[in-house]
Amino acid sequence: MSKIICLDLGSIIHTAIFQNYAMLQKQKEGKFSEDAFIPSSSYNFMNSLISMLKRVGVSKDDVVVLAGDGRNSWRKAFDKNYKGQRKAVREGFDIDWSAEYGKINKVISKIDEATNFQLVWKSGNYNYLDLLNTEEGRKYIDVEEINEPLDTEFSWEADDIAGTCCKVFKDKDIVLITKDADWEMLAVNPNVKFFSMNMKWKGGTGVYKQVDNGYKILEKKIRLGDVSDNVKVSENDTEKDKEIRKLIIDLINLPKWIEEPIKEILENLPKKECNFDLLPFPNSLAKRFPQIYANDKIITVEDSIKRMERKNVRAKNKKIKSKKMKTMRKMK
Repeated sequence: MSKIICLDLGSIIHTAIFQNYAMLQKQKEGKFSEDAFIPSSSYNFMNSLISMLKRVGVSKDDVVVLAGDGRNSWRKAFDKNYKGQRKAVREGFDIDWSAEYGKINKVISKIDEATNFQLVWKSGNYNYLDLLNTEEGRKYIDVEEINEPLDTEFSWEADDIAGTCCKVFKDKDIVLITKDADWEMLAVNPNVKFFSMNMKWKGGTGVYKQVDNGYKILEKKIRLGDVSDNVKVSENDTEKDKEIRKLIIDLINLPKWIEEPIKEILENLPKKECNFDLLPFPNSLAKRFPQIYANDKIITVEDSIKRMERKNVRAKNKKIKSKKMKTMRKMK
């Protein structure tokens, strides 16, 4: 049976850019010769995309959803500090972010044109007036505190697309590919599998991670906040503050005005034909692209669980050994 693969473009995009940056820094430090080949961020992006899909395994009737972050998340309208630290982090690197995003966006457009992948990536879905006409906007947005034009545009995030995928495709297996731990909460049903780009195994990056209780992950984030997204709990935390955190963090129960338009897109995905001749990097990565349909590099859920079990046993044994050593030292 075909499956749904929902891939977080932002995770791959930023990994690709930082890979390029790290290589260029090493070249400046003399660790690589001046004429050494340094893959561009756009090359890294497509290479990582192929690698992730090879490890998951793609059938030709699978639906691959490329989920992108639109400009200026709608969540910032409800919490101006949401992901507020990201800009300072980016500015700490000598990277022309606009140029790098532009290069990768061109590659994404070519992949969208050459494959039957479904690109769901849209900006400017709402402005303040739209949001103020929602139940949540009327309840949580203080008009007096808005210090930017009312026609400021806000957009969906890849998180919203992934969350809606899990609602729309309940009758299919779903694989979520990302570095974003927030997506773990979506694995509340057995048909949803979380494939983490943060873990390495078998000579590559990417492995399934078992999620025991997505609702527990959600509850903890609402209670304690989410450091990675700069969602904080103040000393004078109120019930309203908690409700806003839930609105921002909860990917399982998205607002209808978020879920419904994305659902409309996912339920009416166009039929597309593949023409790999249109892929970028025709003399290198384009030739490797069909390898995503091979099965020699697939990482299975079962193997991933066994790996984690072995890892937990080793950690437990190490802890027991350490405790015994401490006891022995005290006895001397």
